[in-house]
Amino acid sequence: MKKVNSLGSFATVEQTQNPEKLNVFTDVVFQIRAETELSETVAVCGDCFQLGFWQANDALKLITTHDTYPIWTGCTKLPQSVPVNYKYVKIGAKEPQWEIKVSRSFTTTGTALYIDDGVFGVPPDPNTSRIRVDFKSPSFDTKFAANLKTNSAPKTTTVILVLYRLPVTPHKTEQGWKFDWNDDALYFTSLGLKRGMAEKTRLLWLGWPSVYIPPEEQEQVAKTLLEEHNCIPVFLPETGMVYEHYHGFCKEELWMAFHNVIDLSGSRTKEYNRTHWQAYLALNSMFAQTVIENYDDSAVVWIHDYHLLVLPTYLRRKHPPAKIGIFLHTPFPSSEVFRTIPVREDLLRGMLSASLVGFHLFDYARHFLSCCTRMLGLQFESRRGGFLG
Repeated sequence: MKKVNSLGSFATVEQTQNPEKLNVFTDVVFQIRAETELSETVAVCGDCFQLGFWQANDALKLITTHDTYPIWTGCTKLPQSVPVNYKYVKIGAKEPQWEIKVSRSFTTTGTALYIDDGVFGVPPDPNTSRIRVDFKSPSFDTKFAANLKTNSAPKTTTVILVLYRLPVTPHKTEQGWKFDWNDDALYFTSLGLKRGMAEKTRLLWLGWPSVYIPPEEQEQVAKTLLEEHNCIPVFLPETGMVYEHYHGFCKEELWMAFHNVIDLSGSRTKEYNRTHWQAYLALNSMFAQTVIENYDDSAVVWIHDYHLLVLPTYLRRKHPPAKIGIFLHTPFPSSEVFRTIPVREDLLRGMLSASLVGFHLFDYARHFLSCCTRMLGLQFESRRGGFLG
């Protein structure tokens, strides 16, 4: 038979002995030119599982960038020698917008297909060849094939996921510390990240192991966490800093404001504790030191939640070219509420030090930008693909 080895999103076929049992797929790249509204994306929907069986929400989502818009592209694997019927659809806040009076089809063949479908909603010209077949075929553009292989190859980027608490449960035994993976932790996305990114990236989890580790045990604990769970611990001191950071500043100041809980009597301002803020800064600085010790130029730092909002500032100071993202797992309040936080400008500048800031909802992003405009005097613009900056 023939044995298929996956190389990136391509397949190479090695000749062995039984030619009867053959299960080969074709890599199919879709491309369409489509003008979209803000928050809209483009997808390919068709009569097969990979294209969603004509269900728009299950269709293959295409991507674009600020530089390539309005060109949308996407890639998937389809069984070889199978006819495929499909259409493009725009998906956004309103009902899906399908192509009208446009029928598209092809039959998978070869190891790779590149399909340039022209313009959204415009029927393909029967006199123009829109499909390039098989990167080994003379009819396939060699330069395009090389770019396709490069862009589809497995990624070796290291993603450092920075969390306040590592998703592990510590246990002290007679033999030493033991750590069990905790998929029920707040960042239960760890399971999805493992499944969706592990083959493309090297995932490292960086954070506090939720317990004080004496200095003489730290080396062994760090080795255990890295070998067993790909975790890098941040060892925090056995002082009041952890309490003042989490229960003091995070819970009494940030959590209240971010969930629109304010004291109309104004007592929160009077009760503001500067020591809590200093503990918040100190802990973020310690996290930054550990991140830098494990960072290289190919790495991406992905920070999670309000416990580490000023961490991007420390990282940017230590390594200006660093690729930093931060995602907030809580709401972000309106400017009227956020302005009640005495250190509001420092928090905003900390988040703005990241290359990318993510929120659950568009409303939260709008509140954040409103705060940046009203408190820092900054302006922003809307970009295609749902980006604001």
